Amino acid sequence: MAIQLPAAPSNFYSPSLNELKNVLLAKNGSSNGRITLLTSAPQTIDNAWTEVGAAFNSANGANRGSLVVGYADIGSINGPVISHVESGGEAGYKLQFGEVKDIPVYINGSNTSTAVVKGIALLEGVDTYLVGTNANVRYIISVDDIVVTDGKKITLPEFEIIINYSEVDTGV
Repeated sequence: MAIQLPAAPSNFYSPSLNELKNVLLAKNGSSNGRITLLTSAPQTIDNAWTEVGAAFNSANGANRGSLVVGYADIGSINGPVISHVESGGEAGYKLQFGEVKDIPVYINGSNTSTAVVKGIALLEGVDTYLVGTNANVRYIISVDDIVVTDGKKITLPEFEIIINYSEVDTGV
């Protein structure tokens, strides 16, 4: 028998997912975790707040990152729960994020401009944009292109974050 690599026991992943869930749902001042809609990936993940951040005091393009065209508070998060088994024999754990309704889109205030959303960022709650830091950016997810229009609202459907771990490979 062989173990498929990379490999780690399930107890390696659960604490990471639990920490992510806990910081996103935690109340920080008057803020909860937030989802931002992004027009592209940030230049550097370790220095991303100025591009993907949005705080409680963000509105109409003010006090938010340069790539952000919309944001909303995170809704429900379920998990960690066991994930499906991948075709290569890997199973894992996942967080399930509930639908986020009525995310207001602001591009430039024209009510006609459009933008293409390429990703979303998951952020810890921050009351004031200027006190947000790179550490408040917890996860960035690629999405299929979503065309949004200034002044409209969109709904982000349910999604999952899955982290797989390896199992014994019984194949030849």
